Amino acid sequence: MDDEKKQKLIRIIGTILVLVIIIGGVYFLVRKDSENRNNSNSSPSTEGSAVLTIKNDDWIKGKKEAKVAIIEYSDYQCPACAYTSTSLDEISNAYPNDVVIVYRHFPLPNHQFAFDAAVASEIAGEAGKFWEMHDAIFANQDKLSKEEILNIAESLGFNRADFDKKINEMDGEDLRLDHTPTIYINGKEYSGNIDKDSIINEIKKYL
Repeated sequence: MDDEKKQKLIRIIGTILVLVIIIGGVYFLVRKDSENRNNSNSSPSTEGSAVLTIKNDDWIKGKKEAKVAIIEYSDYQCPACAYTSTSLDEISNAYPNDVVIVYRHFPLPNHQFAFDAAVASEIAGEAGKFWEMHDAIFANQDKLSKEEILNIAESLGFNRADFDKKINEMDGEDLRLDHTPTIYINGKEYSGNIDKDSIINEIKKYL
């Protein structure tokens, strides 16, 4: 084989080796990116879940061991919270074994009766009627007042004067949130729409 043919063969072999290296590199990068995407999609972030866990004194609807835990910080005078309450109630009924709803108070200072309403539901909860009070307050949100809260309490079987006294005696909790409703799904803050279907689309990632 003369030198010219040898040089030509070497160039061909070199070209083939370069192509193999390039193709191999591209394959490796594509595979690595695919693995990263799969890991991200199969295990949604639960950052903060160590803090946002269900506590023994939480008001819950559903099973504590459910696959999806929705923790809501809410204000009884917040219109969006009333809407969210309806959405979450429908979700709880649709997924009784897979979703647990946790309600926590966050009365905003610009809502005159939100704190009293939160206290009222806590008092009712001590008598096993938290969710009855919760639902009744939201149902009467448009006319909420101290008198209306006492009317609701009385309709649930509480002594009006005693209930009023307890409201005046109870203290509140300072939470570091800036809006309501604030919702966490499996420890991750949810920032989507608060209608039932939008929330369901989010929780399906965990089911």
